[in-house]
Amino acid sequence: MAQRVRESVFVRISRRLRSMRHRGAFVALCVLLVAAVAGLAVAGATFASGESFTIERSQRAEETVDPSKTGGASGDKLVGETVSDAAESDDMVIVDVDGAVTAPGVYELEQGARVADAIAAAGGLSPDADTTSLNQAAEVADGSKIYVPVIGSAPAAGSSSGDGSTGSAAVNGSQAGASSNALVNINTASLEELDGLPGIGPATAQAIIDDRTENGPFTSPEDLMRVSGIGEKKFEKLSSLICI
Repeated sequence: MAQRVRESVFVRISRRLRSMRHRGAFVALCVLLVAAVAGLAVAGATFASGESFTIERSQRAEETVDPSKTGGASGDKLVGETVSDAAESDDMVIVDVDGAVTAPGVYELEQGARVADAIAAAGGLSPDADTTSLNQAAEVADGSKIYVPVIGSAPAAGSSSGDGSTGSAAVNGSQAGASSNALVNINTASLEELDGLPGIGPATAQAIIDDRTENGPFTSPEDLMRVSGIGEKKFEKLSSLICI
């Protein structure tokens, strides 16, 4: 009898242990599943966080290149300064001052400067300067040469007489002869003087003045043929009556 009771108790205990083993396996499986779900949740949160971080960096990059937030005004200022510098260079003229001045040379002057300003930049007139035919109030042109003659000499060829024109054959004072007085200087002649030449009417005379104003003074009598309306035949009639 006692033996049966012991066997019965042993059987019950065995069954309970087997039941507990099954439950333990089930619990372990549940724990693993919960851990896996938790791991996926953490990974998903990390991935989502990474996307948010990337977007934030992208927005910051956009803000970095936004001119309205990163000194766009200063960039405009730099461009403005460059344009201003270019404008300033356009407001300057370069002239060659030679002859009876203290320091002959090439000088940079402001746009609108006069012959007197160019002479002053060259140190002023020398004691032997002859300003009889020099118009010191004339405006200087960029790239022109201003020659101040010495007393008793004629102006140098290609130099400005002070009114933006050049002179070489023109002489002044007691050196002027009858033949030179008869010639018309095409660089300094007025509309009436040019109109008096054969074959030159008021329209052509004005064209000559406009040409020397826009393109610079004539450097030789032949340059007159660059004016519209003056060909070789007409120039042949004028060549003995004009000078520069």
